[in-house]
This record gives sequence, C-alpha cells and structure tokens, in this order.
Amino acid sequence: MKTIIKSFLKFETATALFLLMSTTLQSQSNKVSSAGKITSIQNALHQPWSSLFYIERKNGLYHMGDSGSQYDKNHDFTHLTFDISNNKVLANMGIQGTLKNVTMYRDSYFANCGPKEGGEGGWPGVWAGKDNSSFGPYSFSLNIEGIHYDLDKVNWDFKTGLLHNLFPITEFYPSGKQYKITVIAYAPISPDGSNRIRGLIYGLLLENNSDKVLNGAVLLPTLFAGERQTYKEKNNPWSLFDPYDYEIALGDTEKSKDSVLFHLEKGQSVWVPAVFSMLGDHAIQEINAKHTLNCLQETHQYFRKILGKMEIPGNPYLAAFYERQVMEAFGSIAMTAEGKMAGSNWGSYPTTRQIWMKDCFYSSLPFMQSDPFLAKILIAWFQQFGVRPKGNYQPGGVNHSVGLSVSSIILASQYYKCTGDKKYFTQNQAFKNYWDDLLKQLISSRTDSSIWLFPSRFISDGPIEADYHTGSNVCAWVALKGFADLLREVYNEPKLAQNYLSIADKVHAAIMKKCTIDGPYGRQFIEGVFRDGRKPSMISDGEESDITLMPFYGFLPQDDPTYLNYMKFSVSANNAIYEPNLYAITWFGVPSTAPGYLKGICAGVNTNELFADHGYYNEVRKVTDADGSIWWWSYGWAKEFIKNGLTISKIPTPYGELTRGVPGKSGWFSGIHTVLFLNRFIGLSNNDFNNTIFFKPMSVIGDFSCSDFPIGIQHYSVSVANRNHTILAGFSNPNKTLKHLEITLPVKGVQKDIKVRINGIVQKKYQRIHFMGDDAIKLQLDVKGGANASIEIE
Repeated sequence: MKTIIKSFLKFETATALFLLMSTTLQSQSNKVSSAGKITSIQNALHQPWSSLFYIERKNGLYHMGDSGSQYDKNHDFTHLTFDISNNKVLANMGIQGTLKNVTMYRDSYFANCGPKEGGEGGWPGVWAGKDNSSFGPYSFSLNIEGIHYDLDKVNWDFKTGLLHNLFPITEFYPSGKQYKITVIAYAPISPDGSNRIRGLIYGLLLENNSDKVLNGAVLLPTLFAGERQTYKEKNNPWSLFDPYDYEIALGDTEKSKDSVLFHLEKGQSVWVPAVFSMLGDHAIQEINAKHTLNCLQETHQYFRKILGKMEIPGNPYLAAFYERQVMEAFGSIAMTAEGKMAGSNWGSYPTTRQIWMKDCFYSSLPFMQSDPFLAKILIAWFQQFGVRPKGNYQPGGVNHSVGLSVSSIILASQYYKCTGDKKYFTQNQAFKNYWDDLLKQLISSRTDSSIWLFPSRFISDGPIEADYHTGSNVCAWVALKGFADLLREVYNEPKLAQNYLSIADKVHAAIMKKCTIDGPYGRQFIEGVFRDGRKPSMISDGEESDITLMPFYGFLPQDDPTYLNYMKFSVSANNAIYEPNLYAITWFGVPSTAPGYLKGICAGVNTNELFADHGYYNEVRKVTDADGSIWWWSYGWAKEFIKNGLTISKIPTPYGELTRGVPGKSGWFSGIHTVLFLNRFIGLSNNDFNNTIFFKPMSVIGDFSCSDFPIGIQHYSVSVANRNHTILAGFSNPNKTLKHLEITLPVKGVQKDIKVRINGIVQKKYQRIHFMGDDAIKLQLDVKGGANASIEIE
C-alpha cells in the first residue's frame, strides 16, 4: 500500500491525495454505516474503547491506560468517575461500574449563593442556583448458580473505560469463571440533538463463554441505597430525611420487574437495561418505543455529529483528549425537562446546586459551533441571568462583572459567525433591544471620559484591585463589535452598527495602549492597570481567561508578539504567583489551578515548548485523570503547617503528588481548551459574514485529519500531511453551497523555490508569510458544494 501511495504522489500527487482523502472518508462512512447495522447490544458493546482513558485491576493491582499521567500513582479512587450526560441527566460511574451518583435537573433561578466567608452577601461570581435530584449509589447484583454477587463489592479483575471514548463502561472478569459481565451507562439523545429524554439507561450484559449452562438471576439496582438506607439507624431526625428517589424500571418491556431470570447455553447472553426516570415523566415509555439498543446508537450518532472524528497519528493523546474535553464541557451543562437551560456545574463531577456563572460561560463556548440547538438555549439563558441583579449586599448591574454582563452577546456573535442563522435573531427581536440598552449602560459607566475602558468589580469570585481589568475590557470589545456585526448583518441597521463599531475600535485602541507594559520578554499585556499610571501588579491570574481567548475572540492574531510575550510571562518566575516547582500558576494559595495550564499551551510555539518533558501540553497530560478529565485544583488545597492556631509556613507541594476531587472537574478548562485547540492548533475557524472558512494549522501538531467536523449547521473535512518535503492538504465540502477557503500552511523543510498546486494545477497567486514561527504559504480558493480541494506544496 505504501508503494502504491508513493507512486501516486510521485506522478499524480493531487489526484492521489484526492483519492486518499476519499478513501479515508469512505472508510469512516463505512464505520458509521456498520454501526448503524448493529443488530444486537452484544455487538454494540464489543465496539472499540478509548485506548488511553481507562483504569483496570489485574490481580489486585491498578493501572491507568495512559502512562503519561501522574494520576497513575494515586490509588484513592473515591472521586474517580467516568461520566455521561444528555444535559437533562448526569451519571457518574465509579471505577467498579457502580453509579456513584445520578442527577436529574429541574430549573434555575436567581439566588444569593454562598457562605459568609465567600464575601459579604455570598460568592460574587454565583448569583444563580438550580434544583435537581441527585442520588446514589446504584449497582447490579447477580445470583449465579446459587451464589450472590454484588458488583459493587466483588474482588474480581475489571476494566472501566469509555466505549467510543464516550460512554462509561465496565467489564468484569470473574476469577476462574468463563463468563463476562459488562455494565454501561448512557442518557438518550436524538441524532439531531433536538430530543433529550430525561432518563438514564444503566444496562448489564452477561455473556456465557463456557461449555456449561449458566443459571441465575440479574437483580436491578435498589432504591435508597448506600448511606440513605441506614439514615434512621444513625439517629438522624426524620424531618431532614430526603424521601425521594427515582423510578427504576426494566427497559425494553412493559412488564414490571426488579429481576431477570436467565438460563444461558454456551455463547448465549442476556441484556438487562435498568431505566432511571422521574415519577410523572414518560421516559420509560419513550425509551421502550425506541428500544435501548437504538437509543445507544442514536446517542452515539449525536456525539459524532458534534465531535466529528479527529486523528493525529503522531500524538493520539491530543485527539482523544480533545474529545474528552468536549464531553467534559458538555457534561457540565444542565437542562430542564422542557428543554430550557438550567445552569451548570463546575464540571461533570460533582453536581452543585450553585451555578458559578463564569464556569458556565466558558463551558458553553464550544457549542456555539457544534450544536445549534444547545447554542440557542444557552444564549437565551445568559440573556436572562448574565447581569447580577441589584441586591442589599451587592449593587449588581453591568459593572459587577463586565465579562458576564455581556456574555449573551459574546455567545450570540460567536453563534452567528459559525451559522449565519438570521432567523433565530429576527424571531427574537427582544434580544436586540436588551443588548442595545445593556451596552448603553456599559458605555455610560466609564469613570473617565477620556479613557475608553470600563470598570468591573469582579471577574468571577475574585475582586479586581486595579481600575481597569484587561480581560473584562476584551469582553466589552467582543460584545461591542459582535453586536455591531449583528446590527449590520441581521437587523439591517448600518448606522447604529457603525456607531458601535467605532466605539469597539476605541476600546481596542485603549486596551493596546493602556493595558500593555514593557515586560521581561518585550511589550506584553498585564492583567490590570490604574488610571493614575501606578505600576501594575506583576501577576497573571491562572483563573483569568479572557486574555487567553484574545485570538479566538478575534482581538488579535495567534502569533501577535504582545500576546505571546504575556503568555510567556504568565508561566515564568516573573509572574509573582507562578509556582516553578509545579510548572503551574497558583490561586489564593492553591498550588495549581486548571485554567493556568492553558496559558502555557498558548505560550508554546514549537515542539520543545509544548511536548518536551516539561513542555506545557506534557504538563497537561501529567494532570489528566484516567477518564480524560482535568481537576480544578489537581494539587489540592493549600497545605499549611499550623502551630498553636497560627499559620507558620506553607508546606511545599511535591511535584507529581496529585489529588482528586478538589473541588471538582473543570468545565472552565474544558470549554476553553476545546475552542483554543480548534482555533490555535488545528487552525479551523469560520466567518459566515463572508462565507469563509479559515484553515491555519500549526506545524507542531504534525499530520492529522478531521473528518465530518461541525461548523454550525454544516460539516467539513480537512487533512494535512508532510511527505518527503512535500506538504499535502485536503479540504472536503460535502454541503450544497460553495465555500470560500483561506488556507495558511507551514512549509518547514520545503525548498525555497516552491511549486503550489491546487487539484493538480500549478498556482501563481499565493503569499509567502511568517506564521507561528514558521515560513508559510497563504492561499485563497472557492470550493463548490460536494467538491474536494487538494493542495500540494513542494
């Protein structure tokens, strides 16, 4: 095969690349078709698992799938879960297949959230809460040949991981037995995402591989499990007892059963799907109408629709990790039974009643591009909840947290750039009036009429000490420019659009002038500045992410030196809160905080900076847990030596000694990583204003392909390969309409006298530029609907 491809490339490179892309896409299409033809749950559960994200127990010894993670040394599994959600339901599966927790959401509301130590009036970044039921644990039991086995307590070997890198799944291997037990959890979603059933399928498959008949029964999980069963025995008052639990029914049947008898000949199996639902819902009827196997396949189709399929042969971790971050951000988001937004958690574990607003915003960002249905309800929710209301303890208003106040406009502008969906905005004229009024309040809030910057009291929970916070003003710029675009493109108000655009330009200029300093690497941004010109604090907060997102927002290019210098400063000893021994940014004494690692990723422009032993993607890999998630504070709480009630000194945290469960998984990190990885490393972005897709991959990623990748309501495929000093790139437009493509390709290793071909035809019109530390070629072309483009540079 290699010889054939090499021959093609030598004589008919463009044609060969087209065929190679077509073969790849056809192969992936066949996989989808094959998945669609699966007729048994047994075959469905025998599909591939993630090769990196799993944990197994063999002969009493535990081992993680990715040896690059330092969590492999941590055998406290109390908080290690493999999670799945459809936004209405969230399930957290423990390492032995037990559902540690199942959550079903109801609704969200304004609330003064947080204890006294969170500040007067509670935590400043939390002014909404949500109602939900959240119970557990739940596990199956079996009676096999007269012996009772509780799967939560058996000491068998097992492996717990992710089917298709998506669904939590556990296989048990009973010692000396020739049968296998598999449990899986999934929450049904229709392929287009429009129908999410508020129900969970927790299924068990028992396969008899022996020569003997296997007899017994599978017992469904019981209600009021764990500590809730012994509540009265602990002398707790009945008035505080939570008397609620879910309905648990056997799926794929209308019969009411709490156990299933089996008589299995050699090679036979039994499937026992337990369905969790809320009393009064019709989840069991909906699931039975579809059948649990079809529910699994449709849910898989939905996730592939919002994920596409990414392959990076030289670094499989990056592709698998990308998918897990999308799933983590997705699992953070909550939805009501009626399909409205109900806020979010920190991440997919644990479930919180409070809604940290900034976490919710960052978790939402990826879905402006990948799921139009979810995007629209997220925009509507932030339009309702984004501005903190006036209260007795906090004055609230647009300047409480500027970034959150304008969050609905930021999301809306991103959604429109990806989709060009004018209908959604014209059907919601109230949005325009609300945003116009909101931005007028923001503009009038300036404390100095000569400075086009806006004050903000908080980012999330952290107070802003300086007069002007850089990231908050970046958000203001995004909102002003984004609203101007909507006024011009959707609402046909060019005069008002130009007014807002001119203000956005003034804000941009003010940020570049007032919010930059001469730093250790040259001109750089700084987090906050003072009106009187005082020297700003030389810190870069790990939990300040809007400067990190500048290129994604369109504020400046990826390789802008002011931006790169700030990122280098952030992850250096020049940053007063950087912890060099941990290669991490601290936060109020906490040794490391998850979003800080993103600044390292954005500082790196070459292989050594990103993938060396202490390169920043490698540091992220080291703190990636077995399920592919990132904990908020992977080194735990601040450790201090206490003597006579006084804090004497901080105890240094040893590098690599990681903690789980503090305080939870980070959807903030996941949402930002998702959009940064696509925008910065894969280099994909879209501007529907001028029908253009931008493709500017970084050379450090190496060869890769992204097939059936979602951008709004359409999907595309791209690929890049380097073959014998020849750069090969492909773009496939399977949609009905023409798309303009602007592509920038690194040409490291290509000779000075280059030849550029598009579909085999030599091109004269191209630009030689410098991009992300590499020489590059910039091309523009139109790709008709249903057509492919192959680009060859040699």
